Amino acid sequence: MDELTRAVLRHVDPRELVDLAGALIRIPSFKTEETHVALFLETFFRQRGYDVDLQEIEPGRCQTIATLRGTGGGASLMLNGHTDINALTMRWRRDPWTPSLEGDRLYGHGVQNMKGGLASIIMTAEAIRRSGVRLAGDLVVACVAGETQGGEGTHYLMERGLRTDAAVVAEPFGADHLVTVHSGIVHMAIHVYGVTGHIGRLEGTVNAVHKMTAVVQALRHVQFRHTPRPDSRRAGRRTPPSVTASRRARARSRSPSPTASPTSGGVAPRRRRPRKMRCRACTAWPTSCACPTWPGSRATNTAPLAF
Repeated sequence: MDELTRAVLRHVDPRELVDLAGALIRIPSFKTEETHVALFLETFFRQRGYDVDLQEIEPGRCQTIATLRGTGGGASLMLNGHTDINALTMRWRRDPWTPSLEGDRLYGHGVQNMKGGLASIIMTAEAIRRSGVRLAGDLVVACVAGETQGGEGTHYLMERGLRTDAAVVAEPFGADHLVTVHSGIVHMAIHVYGVTGHIGRLEGTVNAVHKMTAVVQALRHVQFRHTPRPDSRRAGRRTPPSVTASRRARARSRSPSPTASPTSGGVAPRRRRPRKMRCRACTAWPTSCACPTWPGSRATNTAPLAF
């Protein structure tokens, strides 16, 4: 191990790493709701002298990109982690928004995917900054939104021209399982059409849902061609095709969001009705919610949850 590496490692503080991961756990950040954690990280990085870009990827939805500038002339590196978390399950035996350290395990919702990894890459950059080691190239810490939607945030920053020579994504595979090859993805849009008719006289009608069901079943048996990679231990494995709904595809559409009749497949503008929303943390209605993340909340601390 060279002296520069030792100098950086001396500034890795496990307690600070756990504290940062805990602070991130305390901020619920389901997909499309990442702005609160983005603002927290913006303040964190600005206080420490990083170049910070708070990006609004959609109206009111933000992500934070922080850069530790190099001296120039060297290769750049991106450390990438997502701020959105998976849906909250119902079998918690502890408050999912209160981090709990037991032995060498930290418990809290979102810590595995992937606020633990996010805290790790942030504190990696911090160890380099505190050590005084000057990198030749830029170090970019991309705290992106919408990974669970297919990479909304990373798509956004790349579409705006951000490029680095290499990247490390801190997904939860473990330090002993570095992944260098990613499965390929094919996006397609398939439209089916039917023939509408009155519910009391369906002779001659065609049900578009039934037609799409046949399409989905056919997609399950598609065999994609691939070129084996000799540098991959899993070169012979093919990922089976899957069918998912894409919010991104809808967002790019310039026409009104459609609704389809089960018998026709016809398109009509979607009429959105206002609906009352329960808090996703405590399931209470807005008038009784005491969580700090609800707009207009009266409380300053997250109320304990019972599961």
